[in-house]
Amino acid sequence: MPHLGVITGLASEADCLNAYAFDERPAVRIAGASAQRAREAAQALVSSGCDGLVSLGLSGALDPHQKPGDIVVPDTVLNDDGRRFITDKLWRDSLVAVLSASMTVSRGTLAGSNEPLLTVEQKIACRLSSGAEAVDMESHAIAEVADKHGIPFVALRVIADSHLLEIPAWTMKGIQENGQVHEGQIFIGFLIRPWLWHKLGILAVSNKKALKALRRAILIAGPRLQFPG
Repeated sequence: MPHLGVITGLASEADCLNAYAFDERPAVRIAGASAQRAREAAQALVSSGCDGLVSLGLSGALDPHQKPGDIVVPDTVLNDDGRRFITDKLWRDSLVAVLSASMTVSRGTLAGSNEPLLTVEQKIACRLSSGAEAVDMESHAIAEVADKHGIPFVALRVIADSHLLEIPAWTMKGIQENGQVHEGQIFIGFLIRPWLWHKLGILAVSNKKALKALRRAILIAGPRLQFPG
């Protein structure tokens, strides 16, 4: 049976696969919100025998119509240097078909970024230059590896923050290499910046909604995430 490999940025995203029985789960690697670690994780999965790769997790909205909880299954993933990678059509179409019956799903372009886009200005600039619906830090790196080895690739991402939500830069320091989030460090950051408490509330609610949608999408798609192999 073909072997599926999944890469997430955060441990909380990988935990969504716990909805499946242990022996049904695909192989999973966590990149800790790093394009380079995502690239290394994808290469390791291919080397271990995986013949299909999935970029799974949350993303930031670039399209003003996207809201937290919306699903993005892109036709195209755009690299930082302008290269475009086309996701596997058969796999993508199957995933969109099963998800769109009960969830809001968009396609289009997913932009990849080696650095987090935290400000509204950065998001707008990326939208104007790429035309992408959403952005994340892993998909483009995973797409590169899949393209290099000639194996199918799709991305299943959920919008976690709107295009108008600015994320404090120091919150990224709370994300560890293993994808765990040091919540205490983030909380302390907000504690010494009390004027940003409202942003903490918005971030928490949006993230919770996005993870709930991701878990639901995973359950609907099934343990092989519609992999046609």
